[in-house]
Amino acid sequence: MILGIDIGKSGGVSVFEDSNLITIIPFTDYWKMNDEIIKYKANSPTVFIEEVHAFPKQGVVSMFSFGENFGYWKGMLIAHGIPLVLVPPKIWQSYYGYLPKDKKERKQKLYDIARGLFPQVNFPIQYADAVLIGWYGVNERRKNG
Repeated sequence: MILGIDIGKSGGVSVFEDSNLITIIPFTDYWKMNDEIIKYKANSPTVFIEEVHAFPKQGVVSMFSFGENFGYWKGMLIAHGIPLVLVPPKIWQSYYGYLPKDKKERKQKLYDIARGLFPQVNFPIQYADAVLIGWYGVNERRKNG
């Protein structure tokens, strides 16, 4: 089992069993997310989580929130003994080929890719990163055994 986590405020968690996307869990609050993730602990998941850092010209409040979310996920997974793999955005995004530099265009392209990979699953654009981080994890696990 592979979980892909987009730690953004409107992010979420994608859950893969074998190569099948079985669910997407929207980020709501920390307690609910803790309960949701723990449900999968018995399945020995590996979690691929976006490794983030500060960006120039990004707002202080948004960076603090981003860092808080990252710390929450990392701490919660470690506390529960769930293996995690930190993957920088440039690494998982490059897996999907050329992406536009403009953020809005890049988000749309990533959504189009995610919808193309999983047309049977209906999800809004804000969960595309979680889906693609998870799919990257599925393929990395397959490649590395």
